[in-house]
Amino acid sequence: MDLKEILSYQGIELKEDATLDEYKKAFDGVFVRLDQAAEHPDVKKANVGEATRKYATELKRTAKEHGIDLTKEDTDLPVDELARLVASKIQEGNTSIIEDLKSKAGKPSEALEKLTGDYEKLKLKYEDEARVKGELAEKLTESEKKFGTFQKDFKLNDNKKSLLSKLPFSDTANELVKDGFISRMEKEYKIDLDETGSVYITDIEGKRISDPSKHGSYLSAEDVYSMKMKEYKIAKEVDTTKVNQPPTPTAAPIVNREGVRQSRPRMNA
Repeated sequence: MDLKEILSYQGIELKEDATLDEYKKAFDGVFVRLDQAAEHPDVKKANVGEATRKYATELKRTAKEHGIDLTKEDTDLPVDELARLVASKIQEGNTSIIEDLKSKAGKPSEALEKLTGDYEKLKLKYEDEARVKGELAEKLTESEKKFGTFQKDFKLNDNKKSLLSKLPFSDTANELVKDGFISRMEKEYKIDLDETGSVYITDIEGKRISDPSKHGSYLSAEDVYSMKMKEYKIAKEVDTTKVNQPPTPTAAPIVNREGVRQSRPRMNA
């Protein structure tokens, strides 16, 4: 299976030298996992928007059935304010009719009893809708918090894995030594994300680690881990004797006036 065909099918365009992180970023910008689709902010926003539009349409239809004329200013109100307005106008109209009927008859007529019953049913329906809407708002708020926590934990764990996979352990450090070092670092330091999503490291009390070589700056997680590895003598050391030395410059040849190349005179030992 050709990788280019897969990317073409997914609608993702990448450079030939693209990294795995660049692919992940492009993939996450296009696709959403099915089991996480309901929690995705764009999907959730669309669902809430559609439910709100349907509720607003139902409110306008109810107002029309009760002979209530809504102005453009009324219909432009947020759906919760529109619901209160329609219920208030229906209540005002029903109250007016009921009071009028009571004033014209010594005892309630069938029309009055029916209107009173309809009014009580409408009142209960409105209260139920308001309760359901409040519960929905609470669930959405809770889901947003859970989704935000999930996103932060996922990114934090991904950065931790990346950090640990790049630690330059010495060739003599076995798995027991590596696991012991990582466990000790997790007890002494904490890695977290700031408000911008950037990774930072603190001590166990939450204080940032100052950079001793630069005033007002802090060490990164990579810097702290590398510093502690050197302190515990488990870091991979660079052999300075194998560092490439610059080539020795070669003297230019000697040429006489006739343009003939001559050898340089040898120095006596």
